[in-house]
Amino acid sequence: MTGLSARMDYFRSIYHEPSVSRALAEGLFAPSNVEPHPPLYGYRNGIRNVDNGAVHLSNPHNEAMGNCVQCGGAALLALETITGVPSWRALTYAGVEPCKVTRIDIAIDVMASPIGAGQVLKALEQGLAKTRFKAWRRIKGGGDDTGDTLYIGGRESTRQIRIYDKAAEQGLTLNWWRFEMQFTEERAAQVWNAIKSYDDMPELLPFACSLFASMLDFPEWAGWRRLLGSNMVYEWEEVPRTVTDTEAWLMSQVAPSFRKAFDRDGDWRFLEAFINRVKGSQMG
Repeated sequence: MTGLSARMDYFRSIYHEPSVSRALAEGLFAPSNVEPHPPLYGYRNGIRNVDNGAVHLSNPHNEAMGNCVQCGGAALLALETITGVPSWRALTYAGVEPCKVTRIDIAIDVMASPIGAGQVLKALEQGLAKTRFKAWRRIKGGGDDTGDTLYIGGRESTRQIRIYDKAAEQGLTLNWWRFEMQFTEERAAQVWNAIKSYDDMPELLPFACSLFASMLDFPEWAGWRRLLGSNMVYEWEEVPRTVTDTEAWLMSQVAPSFRKAFDRDGDWRFLEAFINRVKGSQMG
């Protein structure tokens, strides 16, 4: 029998008050067992909880960046164990404001799923999807759909969908598919604000399905409607384009390096090589 559940699987946020981010990293994720973490995202210092992988980043190159806390699936599960409530609810109770949420992943897990990456890819190629996404890519695993991952949307986008064989990832021999949404920058903040506004929401699944339907739906596919169809479709607000913390850091710290290379060599070969590398890493 098919079973569905939803959970937050990644949470990254920026805090401009150091004591707030330190309290979240140390108080909620028991950092008695920590190790140094390599510099990341323009931060010079980092610590990582060895048990659950929660990371606290500090000492930024640009003071406007604040401090950063990021929690993957294991850290969020640890938070649920500590608090006894779902992680998305615990974070709203944890006093993590004021913060700027820069990434949220929300996963819908489907046990005994009648639909996998291959069927979704076929429906996309047949033009059955209601979506704004123009790009998708399938990475093959084993036979049939086993071990497959379907990426929908580019890595540079603020919204992306991943559909993958979660059982194969975990080394299990069962039917377990994950339909995962990744939101970054202003879209992450919008999703987080929506989650916080649902004070009486008993579970995340209805909201997760409405989010998914807002990005990808197959109205004429009966099997899809039975599995992930939602009568509610999340309404996205149009957010004006703003300069992100990462972009500000790139302009203030990295751009001058390209200028120095030009002054030294008299041409833009280094910059052109960098641009080509970036373009080559994008999803086609």
